[in-house]
Amino acid sequence: MDLLVLIISVIFPFLSAMPPSPNRTTLEMLLKNKETVDTSNDRTDDIQAIVRQAKSADPNVRFEAVNRARILLSASKNAKELPISEFISAGFLPILVNCLESDDATNLVWFASWTLANIACGSTDQRNAIVEAGVVPRLVNLLQSSNVNACVHAGRALDNIVSGGPDLAHAVVKAGAVPKCLKLLESSIENVRTKAVQVLTSIIEKIPNFDDYSIDEEHIQIMRDEQLTQKILRGIMQILKKEQHRDVFIKKMEACGGLDKIEQLERQESKEILKMCIKRHQPISRENLLKNVEAKFGEEILSHIVQTSGIQLSDIEENVTAKAALETSVVLPALNPGLFTGLRAPPKGILLFGPPGNGKTMLAKAVANECQATFFSISASTIASKWYGESENLVKTLFQMARNAQPSIIFIDEIDSLLCQRSSKDGDGARRVKTEFLVQMDGFSSSSMANERVLVLGATNRPQDLDEAVLRRFSRRIFVDLPNSKARAKMIQNTFERTKTKLELSDDELAEIANKTENYSYSDLWDVCVAAAYCPVQSARENDWLLRKTTGDKLRPVTATDLECAMRTVKASSNAENRQELIEFAKKYAKLP
Repeated sequence: MDLLVLIISVIFPFLSAMPPSPNRTTLEMLLKNKETVDTSNDRTDDIQAIVRQAKSADPNVRFEAVNRARILLSASKNAKELPISEFISAGFLPILVNCLESDDATNLVWFASWTLANIACGSTDQRNAIVEAGVVPRLVNLLQSSNVNACVHAGRALDNIVSGGPDLAHAVVKAGAVPKCLKLLESSIENVRTKAVQVLTSIIEKIPNFDDYSIDEEHIQIMRDEQLTQKILRGIMQILKKEQHRDVFIKKMEACGGLDKIEQLERQESKEILKMCIKRHQPISRENLLKNVEAKFGEEILSHIVQTSGIQLSDIEENVTAKAALETSVVLPALNPGLFTGLRAPPKGILLFGPPGNGKTMLAKAVANECQATFFSISASTIASKWYGESENLVKTLFQMARNAQPSIIFIDEIDSLLCQRSSKDGDGARRVKTEFLVQMDGFSSSSMANERVLVLGATNRPQDLDEAVLRRFSRRIFVDLPNSKARAKMIQNTFERTKTKLELSDDELAEIANKTENYSYSDLWDVCVAAAYCPVQSARENDWLLRKTTGDKLRPVTATDLECAMRTVKASSNAENRQELIEFAKKYAKLP
């Protein structure tokens, strides 16, 4: 609480210097002892007393009255249990309007807007009473106030009012809230930006079609302007990254169809990032790739450089946690290397682990593409050689060529088969290869090579088999899990949409299919969709259609029955026991999504 007092004294240094506001001691007492207000007496008498005190000419008395009202209106999370109607009936709203206009009483304005935000949690009739009392224009004006606390609570009050329905949302728009909220998206204060986005998303949800209302042309244009619409969406995207706000905004954006717009914007921004990377990293010549390596081994490694153009993180279904981790650890440092130095230096080794068929290889390719990095795709067979010493030389050549081609990514698929735990049963060649890998990866961590932009990405579904020395060198470990029910439903629906295959499935049927495909990977779900897509062909054969002459648009749509039939032939490639082992590994060595 001492910290709270310190913060208040820093934000409002003029508390004790400005007579119309209560002094610091009063404010400290009110905040410290907010539960000490006596709510056990008859509530109506208490409210009447508060209203009388709020009319006082003494600003300190008015402030204390408003604070008591705020506490009474914060006593329960259930709006029905709050004395909102009693305060409205007692004529408290006009008093609060006057308080909002007290330019010389900063804290009175703050607590008055806070109280109004609590009142606006009530019923539609109670919200209408707020509008009729002329409160909305005053709240909208507060959105431009330098009083940050009052601005935040004004935004909260407006959001609560808009939630009452289209007519109330219309009143807020008419008061000029939209342009002021758009301006607040540029604020450096997170709480202010958050409230602005809340108000805007509520307006978009409640008034999907602005033409149905007699709104000024300026306001209509604001919502139709593509750049301003994107500005709103960018603000929403920032809020979506905050876990505490995510569910609320997703529900709101689903209701108004805004999620599709956000996805389009994300794809557009990914393309912009890609263009920046292309400008930054020019293609490397064959001669430079083979510099300082033996031609024999260099030619062998050249055949394992894979083109990754066209694959982006936004193209990959779900895997939100893995994509975010890779973007932070790889993509952003490639775009802004000056920022990611010292303690923020990106890792030199990242391990992707999880059940098979969930896009670990695709994630690696997408990261390489977005960074315009040279992508070396390696497996145990790449390094294996029957000739003494050649396997170690291939490892040395691989890392030297990666340095020559930086920024580059060395992707080792099924890394457990190459760098499993060392034991006395290992052959001499296997031990030397493992040792060479460890030495080369240690080289990246040395101070002389700290600025080299070479990343080793390993992928495995058996991380527990890896040598502990190998795990230590993969400082970032990312769990790529099986899709949940919602992700499975989205995967099935998107697969048919992208392939332009007709699907006739209700939301309930889709949800049921998603529930029945537990433990299915993304690859398994693709196989289910492929098998189901053949069912209409089989039906056509049974009906004696001339399949050699018919076209896809004449086939019947795929149905829930087809998908269930496909599930009987395509089984999950993973099981609960294997997944549990991976979860235990993640708990010990990584962060669970």
